[in-house]
Amino acid sequence: MLNADHDSDAGGGRSLTNRSDACESERNAPGRDAEAALLRRLLDFAASEPELLADLRQVREHGPPGAWLAAGYVRNLVWDRLHGRAERTPLDDADVVYFDPACPDEAAEKPWEQALAAARPGLRWSVKNQARMHPINGDEPFAGVADAMSRWPETATAVALRLSSDDQVEALAPHGLSDLFAMKLRPSPLQRDPSLFARRAAAKGWLERWPLVRLADGSGPIGVPQEERIHPKEEASMTSLGYINGRFVSLEELVLPIEERGHQFGDGVYEFFRVYEGHPFMLEEHLDRLYRSADLIRIDIAPDRDELRAIMDELVTRSGLASGDIYLQVTRGVAPRNHAFPSVPSSLTMTIKPWRELAPGVREQGVQVLLHPDERWLNCHIKSLNLLPNILAKQAAVEAGCFEAVLVRDGFVTEGSSSNAYLVRDGAIRTHPATNHILGGIARIAVRRIAEEQGIPFIEEAFGPEELLAADEAFLTSSGIELVPIAGVHGRGPIGSGSPGPVARAIHARYAELTRQR
Repeated sequence: MLNADHDSDAGGGRSLTNRSDACESERNAPGRDAEAALLRRLLDFAASEPELLADLRQVREHGPPGAWLAAGYVRNLVWDRLHGRAERTPLDDADVVYFDPACPDEAAEKPWEQALAAARPGLRWSVKNQARMHPINGDEPFAGVADAMSRWPETATAVALRLSSDDQVEALAPHGLSDLFAMKLRPSPLQRDPSLFARRAAAKGWLERWPLVRLADGSGPIGVPQEERIHPKEEASMTSLGYINGRFVSLEELVLPIEERGHQFGDGVYEFFRVYEGHPFMLEEHLDRLYRSADLIRIDIAPDRDELRAIMDELVTRSGLASGDIYLQVTRGVAPRNHAFPSVPSSLTMTIKPWRELAPGVREQGVQVLLHPDERWLNCHIKSLNLLPNILAKQAAVEAGCFEAVLVRDGFVTEGSSSNAYLVRDGAIRTHPATNHILGGIARIAVRRIAEEQGIPFIEEAFGPEELLAADEAFLTSSGIELVPIAGVHGRGPIGSGSPGPVARAIHARYAELTRQR
């Protein structure tokens, strides 16, 4: 339970406010950390909403002592922000709750409503003394506001804010904040009437107002029979989705400021993850490379690894994609254009989309590649946003009718424009060493492990174009294409028999098996 103070009106809960010494939780250490992070996000949301702060001030000045602004006002604010909306969803009313067992008369609430309406017209103020609400659902008398809120129909609605006397925003959430920020509708475990939740969800239209909101069981809109609901992993429910700095949004709503440094300078790094059966393949290796690249260009990635994993898991869950591609990008943030590093937080965005499928026959027949000068910078081991030479090389390959451009620097093959390149000679695999001249691919790591497992020599040694042409077979790898055999080089002739060879077939067969393992 998150609670903003120890006063009696809160029902004896613990404090969790923007004061660091108050961050506690009943859960284990990871749970405490997660709830504390969500609390910080909620308080950040509140601090950036002048209208909310003004309304909290009105409640403090003109409402009952110790009162909270609660329920839909706070929930809607969070869900609007997570949907990337610039304007707030209109409120049915502004719920103010307090606890005064000495005066449980409903008539005593009206003067507070009138005072708030006079001070802040335009809102329909609803003031309720929680000390008189327990008979409605046959509960025992409540111990305080938190106790009363814990019995509200939905966990995500059981949240409240208030402004302390020293202008600190305080939060109260007896069921925690995870359901609110995950945009999951879940009935309160303490609600006595199990049908109330379903009736409210159907009547309120929350799933229609906020398309990213879902029931906690993953099902669709209230009232649709379970057997008619589309399974989250079926094709019909697949959807692309985005994430930007704490908000899950549709791709149409994923908009970046013009002064985003990734946009103006390419000042950032990225990762590409392929999702199989709901799980990103070789996730830890991808995260290792992401943090290594960010360290090399001195960008601090604000979420730690555990938080990134949680965000990606939620992105996959919300999208309903069992198989998909996640693109993750971290930049140096948003600041007025200046080459020097700004003192601003980094920016994190992600998207998930359905797989980009290979054209029919590509893996079975092999592909043609184009030899092209490697004109990239000397830090290719950093997965930088700066990809212009790669793009030009790829376009040259496309215009030549080829699948990929194989890059050549100082007489040696380095890699493809978006892949690693290998040849096979006398049963051994050769590929360029993992130096600053190539990006060490995650699929490359998988190939090396599979080769070692199968007793195939894996030699990290550069080779030239003539050696490539004289190879028994050759292939390309990346997370997006897995493994694709090279049948020939544009204008130079076939490699080996001109068909996929046994080593490439064996490596890919095992690679495909690994993607299905957990």
